[in-house]
Amino acid sequence: MNLNGLLDTNGGRNPFEYLLGALSTCTSIIVSYAAKEQDFEYSGLDFSADATLDPRGFRAIEDVTTYFQMVKINVTVKTNENDDQLRKLKETVEKRCPIFNY
Repeated sequence: MNLNGLLDTNGGRNPFEYLLGALSTCTSIIVSYAAKEQDFEYSGLDFSADATLDPRGFRAIEDVTTYFQMVKINVTVKTNENDDQLRKLKETVEKRCPIFNY
């Protein structure tokens, strides 16, 4: 995560990291529901999430947003399903995940 100096030095998590964790969790739940509905079998999911934020927005620099400029989530699905089925699952999850669409 590139938070440009906003990370705590005490080693604890910050709200931005919790938000990315919530995105991964929500995505995982939607995958579970969508896979069941589509008879899509999988044995595991691995997540990584990254984001870029410009902290100048918190210092009231004009025309700098206070929210993430970029959020990227990578999901690795352990499955024997074909590429078309995986694509369909991905499209369904992207449409239905409320945090992904926020």
